[in-house]
Amino acid sequence: MSRTRKTSESTGIEFKRQSLVEQITDTLRVSIRQGVWQDFLPTERSLCGTMQVSRPVLRRAIHGLQQEGWLRLVRGHPTRIVKPSHGRRSLSKPKRAIMLSGVPLNTLGHWYIVAMDEIRKELYDSGHRFEFIVDYRLRQNSVAPVLRTLVQQHEADHWILFSPTLVVQQ
Repeated sequence: MSRTRKTSESTGIEFKRQSLVEQITDTLRVSIRQGVWQDFLPTERSLCGTMQVSRPVLRRAIHGLQQEGWLRLVRGHPTRIVKPSHGRRSLSKPKRAIMLSGVPLNTLGHWYIVAMDEIRKELYDSGHRFEFIVDYRLRQNSVAPVLRTLVQQHEADHWILFSPTLVVQQ
């Protein structure tokens, strides 16, 4: 029995994988267009935490947007958004969905990360900004004060608990 392997030549479909830098660049560009940030980007440290990427990856994405004319970088100053406002789609503020976890994403298996990416894509397609917040305090026995603090600190339209313990569920 011979197996025929389907390739891009045999199917006529070409698959292009985006690098992580390209994905982050696209996410930043869309967020700027949607008016998520008005004049300045958040700090690198904040964006790295929100997007779960390293600083070198984020810096390459920001540098790419600078070359496209979206951003102005001045050492020691916040990153200024310079794309004209008529290019932004800021008709309504995007909804925000936050997933809370007591374990970092990079410690999870491959399938969890694939599933997380699908959730992120679905939320994005429905007009939501998606953030993944890791807080080790969610692994404690007394989590009610932690959850109250997180809800007060982060404004969100939807909260998702990732792999919550029984204590967190209660």
